[in-house]
Parts: sequence; C-alpha cells; structure tokens
Amino acid sequence: MIKENPLISIIIPVYNVEKYLRQCLDSVVNQSHHNFEVICINDGSTDGSFEILQEYEQKYNFFKLYSQENKGLGATWNTGIGYASGDYIYFVDSDDYIESDLIENVSKIIKENEGVDIIRFRGSAFSSFTGERIEHPYINMKDFPKDLFNKAISFDTIIDRKTILPVNAWLGLCRRQLVTENNIKFDNLQCSNDVSFFYCTLAKARSIYISDKTFVHYRKDRENNLTSKRAKNFACDLYTFETIKNFTQNLPTRQKNYLLQTNLTQHIFYWFRTYFFTKHGKSNYKMFQKFLKNISLKDLDFKIDYFKKKKSYYYYFFFISIKYMPFYFFLVMAIFYRIYLYIKTAIKNLIKRILK
Repeated sequence: MIKENPLISIIIPVYNVEKYLRQCLDSVVNQSHHNFEVICINDGSTDGSFEILQEYEQKYNFFKLYSQENKGLGATWNTGIGYASGDYIYFVDSDDYIESDLIENVSKIIKENEGVDIIRFRGSAFSSFTGERIEHPYINMKDFPKDLFNKAISFDTIIDRKTILPVNAWLGLCRRQLVTENNIKFDNLQCSNDVSFFYCTLAKARSIYISDKTFVHYRKDRENNLTSKRAKNFACDLYTFETIKNFTQNLPTRQKNYLLQTNLTQHIFYWFRTYFFTKHGKSNYKMFQKFLKNISLKDLDFKIDYFKKKKSYYYYFFFISIKYMPFYFFLVMAIFYRIYLYIKTAIKNLIKRILK
C-alpha cells in the first residue's frame, strides 16, 4: 500500500522559545482536521526547547523533528521546505499560536478552488506580557477590499484594485511546487526574512485566495522578538529590494513595478519612518540615501498610482528629498511634517466633537 503525502506541511523553526513553545505546538497538533505533517527544525536551541520537541515527536506520528547548528530563521525555513512533502506549505512562528480549525478551513478552500497557489488569511496580535489583544490593522487586513475576500483572485486584480497584502509568512499557505519549481527561498537576515519570499511567490501565482477569517495569533513585544531588531538592522530591509528586483526582471513592467514600489513604500519606507527618531535614525538615513542613489526611481514609474490611501507622488517626494537632502535638513522637514499631521488630526477631532 502506497502511503499518500499529506495535503499540508506545517513548518516550525524553533530557537530558544521554551516559555511559549507548548502553546504553539498544542495549537498545531490539536487541529480538527489531520491531513498534515508537522516539521520542526531545532535551530541550535540552548534552552529546554529541544527536549519539549522530543516529547511531541514521541507522542505524535505526524510530528517530525530535525536539528541543526544555529543558522538563523531564514535558513531554517529553507531547511523545512527541503523536508516538506505536502502539496502546500505553511510556516508557523514558534512563539505564536493558531486556531484549531485552520487546517480544516484551508483544506476546504483547496478542495473548492482547484489549482490555487496562495491562500492568505487575517491575523491578530496579542501582548506577550498581558495576553490582551493589540490592534494591528496590517496583519488584520483592515483596509483590504471587502469584496475580494473569500474568493480566488489573480495578481492583476490586486494591482487593479490598488491594494496590498501583508508579507508575513505565517499569514498564509503556498503551493509547494510553486516554491520549488521557481527556486524561491527565504533571505537569511537578522529581520525581514520573509519579505522577498512573499513577493516572489506572489509574482508567480496564478490564483490567490484571501479568507476573511482570523487563524493566527501573533505574539508582540517579547524579548528577542525579531521586530525589536529592525532599527539597528535597516540594511536587511534594503536587501529585500535587491532580491525582488533580481527575481522580477523578466516580469511584465506593470507587475514588476508594482512589486518593487510596494516593497519600497509599504515596507522599506515604513520601517525607515518608524525608527527615524531613534538613535539609529541618522545612520539609517545615510544608508537609505546611498541606496536611493543606486537605483533609478524614474524606472519605477511613480506616475502610476498603485495605492489608494497615499498617492505615489507622496512617496516619490520623500524619496527625492532623502536622495539629495543632507540629514539635518530632512530632520527639520520631518519635524514640521509631524507637527502638521498633529495639528491636522487635532482639528479633525475637534470638528467631530463640535458636530456631535
């Protein structure tokens, strides 16, 4: 009797998360639907994580454990892909947890949407310290067009509707063949490991299903969380642009420019802006300035508006300013811009109170 491959391979990289690991693993092994395998990669943990993984391996026959010397998150995800045998792959962070009906729901989506390449869904965030929910419009896809949920759409539809999807690997599944045939890999960086992976899979996807259900819960503000490393590792964000640029060079211009503009504006510029007023702001500015001088903004064609909320020329203005303006001149401009936004928000709130 030939044993069938599982429909889904769940890949979990593990490094020193013994405090949160059981909550994550329990949410995975206790799924209501069991046509999946669990692939855990112990990335050289030095706490009790490996012993916990061994317990689960002995208890569950669909649970596979592999160990390696510490290589980092991106490399560990790539290792997991190599061991996967499922038709689809899903990545779970070892300090997060998922809903018990995730696999049941995505299995139904796969069955009803033959050949779907990517399945995405909503996420929520919670405090590592209090367990309370934290508002996170990005991973909750708050601004995503409601009429595009719960259906299979094309990449061109996403472009036409001037919308974006969150890049996080744990917010969806991808057809394994799409990844392996196109040699798509995670960058092995201090942070932003999954950015180019998502954009590259999106570039090759023919069918994308977006569910409006929330299936994954993201732990925020724990010690050693990757997000906390971003301010001092801005170079990682810039590296993702080069990966995407190289991968998309043979795509139609419209698709290529959408992916590069989205990466530059919604990811790189977002994190640059977020940490601009920190101690790393000046060094990040100089790094970003050098980066912008080495790319052609004109080739990205910012005359085309790919975004609903902020026009492309808004970003183009800031990029040109950074490209040619000394740091302290830009700092003054940024301060005045912040004051302008503060006054604008205050006036709006005042008007709302008066109208009430």
